[in-house]
Amino acid sequence: MQIGRKYFQTDTIYKNIGVNRQEGQTGCGFIHTRCKEDARQKANFGHYGGFLVLHGEGTYISEEGERYRLTQGCFVQRLPGVSHTTVVHPNQEWLEFFIIFGTDTYRTMQNIGIVSSEPVIYPGIDEMLLEKCVYLLNEFKHTQDSESSFLYVSVLKFVLSVYYCAGQRGFRSGQDKNYNKIKRAAAMLSQNPLKRKTAKHVAEELGMGYENFRKKFKSLYHISPNAYQLNYRINYAKTLLSNENKTIEEIAFLCGFSDGFAFSKAFKKRCGISPEQFRKSI
Repeated sequence: MQIGRKYFQTDTIYKNIGVNRQEGQTGCGFIHTRCKEDARQKANFGHYGGFLVLHGEGTYISEEGERYRLTQGCFVQRLPGVSHTTVVHPNQEWLEFFIIFGTDTYRTMQNIGIVSSEPVIYPGIDEMLLEKCVYLLNEFKHTQDSESSFLYVSVLKFVLSVYYCAGQRGFRSGQDKNYNKIKRAAAMLSQNPLKRKTAKHVAEELGMGYENFRKKFKSLYHISPNAYQLNYRINYAKTLLSNENKTIEEIAFLCGFSDGFAFSKAFKKRCGISPEQFRKSI
């Protein structure tokens, strides 16, 4: 899609909503840059952020070194507490539309399956989504502070629109011939962690090549099969943590982790707190 020149400007706004300044920080806007050489930004945000690439190309590099190509229509999630690097490639103009909101809100949305922890999803860009960017920015600019709580709802609705568009680009009402296979795969990946099968074994049982399976799975669930399975194990662990008679080591075993250290590390990466801290909070 060709983006009009009127959008190629930096125009941002931030608000603090409610009494918790860190959780209530939110904002949005367009960011425009011209790059003569690779522009690298290392980041580790204390809140949730995301940006929609409107023009330009780049690369997202995870802490583990996994690379994602960034082009128009990609939505990059800056997950709270997750170190990463974004690179804008040289000799071009870069235009993005970003949003931010609180970590606790993101964690809640993730835990109930509304959003994923996949760093890059692919909603594409059309006139309707571009209009939503403009509308959200104008809403931030013209809403009085006394009514700013409504802005929090608006920014969440924008994220949901992005996820909806990503889903529409993948499966549509089961028309894809692999739709039922992927739904079955999700059920297989959500089995008892002690009897779990790897994503590659699931793909083999369904008669699909792994890369095709992974692509189709992400189109439907906005998350990789391995991450989907890990989320299930973490959520199962949360249930077990409510039982004070089970030790962390026992829970680690029941959730399919090699030991308590590996479990605690994975749990904290997903939830922002340790299993012990989570147990005290419930």
